[in-house]
Amino acid sequence: MIVSKKTVDKGKAKQASDRQHTNKVSTSTKAVPVQPRPTAKPAYKGAQKQKEKLAKESAEWPDSPDETTHMGRNATKTSMTIGTRAKVKEVKISRMTRNQGPENTDADVDIIETDVIDTDAINTDTIDTDTVPSASETRAWHASTTFYPGGLRKQSDPIAHLIRQNMEDVVADVLFVNAYPDKLEAAKSTTRSLLNLSKEFGLMHVYERLQHDMTYLKKFLRLSTQRASNTRGDIRAICIAQCAAHYQINMGDPQTVSGWLEKNRFIFPGGSFTKVDRSKPFQNIAVLSSLSSAIFRGATPTLAQKHADKFPTALVKGRTATMIPKVMLVLVATILHASILHTQNPDGQAFDVGDMKPIYTDLKGVLDRLEKEQPVIYRDMMVDIFKVVSGTAAPKASASNVEETYEFIDIEKMKRASTS
Repeated sequence: MIVSKKTVDKGKAKQASDRQHTNKVSTSTKAVPVQPRPTAKPAYKGAQKQKEKLAKESAEWPDSPDETTHMGRNATKTSMTIGTRAKVKEVKISRMTRNQGPENTDADVDIIETDVIDTDAINTDTIDTDTVPSASETRAWHASTTFYPGGLRKQSDPIAHLIRQNMEDVVADVLFVNAYPDKLEAAKSTTRSLLNLSKEFGLMHVYERLQHDMTYLKKFLRLSTQRASNTRGDIRAICIAQCAAHYQINMGDPQTVSGWLEKNRFIFPGGSFTKVDRSKPFQNIAVLSSLSSAIFRGATPTLAQKHADKFPTALVKGRTATMIPKVMLVLVATILHASILHTQNPDGQAFDVGDMKPIYTDLKGVLDRLEKEQPVIYRDMMVDIFKVVSGTAAPKASASNVEETYEFIDIEKMKRASTS
């Protein structure tokens, strides 16, 4: 077989081309580095950056939590917690004092950025819980002042103890001072109590913050205000039951309702509104039973036991006698008034505070006038009511009681039974 020179030349050229391509691929392979496998993404975008940002910002805060950092007029009002999830070593705080409770073991520091409010803005004579005065500086508050979301049970022991005692003061105001104070009056009274208690318990960081941080103060006020409402609500449940038991009001009987409420006949004893004993105001069995059940009965310590030192006293025949507090008596009577209205409209607004306050004012006005114009009669009546509702009244045997009981006995029927 004869192969032409042209064919040989083509074969050699092809082999040379193949060798050149192989060398090129080999060289290219050596030049490409091996790419590492991508790592898993963080749990949420920017988590590491956020952590580094908080650590960096923490270095800008003062070493002492009692110092003030001036952030300028455009400082943000958002809350910031440093070290809650990861401990930040750069921020230092002084350890809590013995009276300020256990140390926060979840974090080295808990700094919250808030507006600093001038002391005059929270003065108990000018306090306004609806507005937060603007300020141009922020303060790093001590960790022991932290108010955690979630209510009373979420707070540290010192804060929880402070709130509980403040609540008792609020309840005392409802029972002994003013059962239906307006919003401003309630805020002033609660603030005074918080400041006095925090100072008494040695919670000086809390005491300082309550005077300068309106947002912080409001958190305490909300809990205490709720306790006042709960106290009136507990009394309301008792009064509704006593109303059903003693006033004999049927559903769809507006005439009986009007009869009991006219001239406030419901506060006088009597089996019917047409026949009441006008010489014994505020001594209807429903009033006395409600008062006894709500204040002197139930789980111990009762409200009466908790606030025994606040009951007024009077000198009667050379002896000191305890009286029922005027506010407490009027509060129960007011709620009974609403309970009577409630019988005809269970779904209505009989217990609306705005509607009950005028009734409370009127009934208290009756006792105020009786105390002013007939002080001895008023004193004796309030002493007698306390004895009855507290269970300290001694049983009395009088000629009238003996005579009434004897006449009630059916002597004739007894005679016939004895002769048969």
